[in-house]
Amino acid sequence: FSDMAALVEGYLKLRNDSRQTAQLRAALSREQRKAMLDPLTQLWNRAGLNHFLPRHQQQADDLGLQLGVLFCDLDYFKKVNDSHGHVAGDQALWETARRISAAVRPQDVVTRSGGEEFVVLLQVHDQQELLQIAERIRSAMSNKPLDIDGLHIKLTISIGATLRTAQDAPNEALKRADQALYQAKGNGRNRVEFAN
Repeated sequence: FSDMAALVEGYLKLRNDSRQTAQLRAALSREQRKAMLDPLTQLWNRAGLNHFLPRHQQQADDLGLQLGVLFCDLDYFKKVNDSHGHVAGDQALWETARRISAAVRPQDVVTRSGGEEFVVLLQVHDQQELLQIAERIRSAMSNKPLDIDGLHIKLTISIGATLRTAQDAPNEALKRADQALYQAKGNGRNRVEFAN
């Protein structure tokens, strides 16, 4: 009976989270949404990230959760453009956006902050939950090559992860996740690093 109750509770929470996402989208005017969407990937862009960061933090606080930030960057992406051209590079970015979105939960906010960088905002219980999701993203990229116009392009992703602390200024967690990303690149790429 307790298993059934847990399942129902999980379903209701998921439904509520999806409703929150829909409400967030509806609250934005069409023009605002257009200005905050990356035209290539149809993810939120840097303006979208700046818009959702304080709202996601507030929601995390209201739900008794922590705001997690993942800074993701494709490894050696320049080689794709140099070897296969910018059209293939654009397709690789589009496919990366799809894989990241599929690896996270419906309530998580996935953004393309520029170039081959993606930032994900998540509401999590703890560091372990954040790192599990980060690892799902990393695996989604490294386990299967991208199929682009008959080419099988193997791409990996490096990820910096952090949790926002109560004393952090709004952009502090972003900076810390970015530093953790540089650590992941320095430690061999295709890995997740956590910054306290």
